[in-house]
Amino acid sequence: SGLEDRRPYLGMSGIGNCPRKLYQEFVNGRKSPTDQQHWYCWTGYLHEAAIMNLLGIQPNNLEIVANFDARFRGHVDHAGDKIVYECKSVGWDKFTRIRANNQPQREHNEQVQMYLRHGGFERAQIIYIARDVPHREFDGPPFWVFDVRADRTLADRLDRKASEILAAIDKLDMPACTCGYCRY
Repeated sequence: SGLEDRRPYLGMSGIGNCPRKLYQEFVNGRKSPTDQQHWYCWTGYLHEAAIMNLLGIQPNNLEIVANFDARFRGHVDHAGDKIVYECKSVGWDKFTRIRANNQPQREHNEQVQMYLRHGGFERAQIIYIARDVPHREFDGPPFWVFDVRADRTLADRLDRKASEILAAIDKLDMPACTCGYCRY
């Protein structure tokens, strides 16, 4: 769910985060989630399952493991023959920004780049669903789909990042903060 206290692996879904944050979560675990975070997670799964069902996609939650280190892995929502589907539920404000920018969020693109690289898929689709829709703000089901192709340069950079984080974990040598928030 992404809300568990500890994971025995570095998740592909979080590779877009700060290396120090990823290190800290792997070594020390995560902060206990609030009731609100559990609620958002649960309702998000309901929305994601509903939109995938509407689109005729049955989640199969295939595990993807990096070829360079089994501690770097992820779980796709659905894997088809040559395509992977990743569904994301977001609030209305974020949904409208994603549509206005006409591109997936950076961290979601980075997540599916890892699925493409390590799962051997040709393309991915990121499906966004709005969890909350203000009255009369949207006509029809509030979802938006992005087709994503492999970006070798980005995937190489993310693989290096994952390797460096795992090496830091092995040495218990915390990496530098790149986000500006977790350095303190």
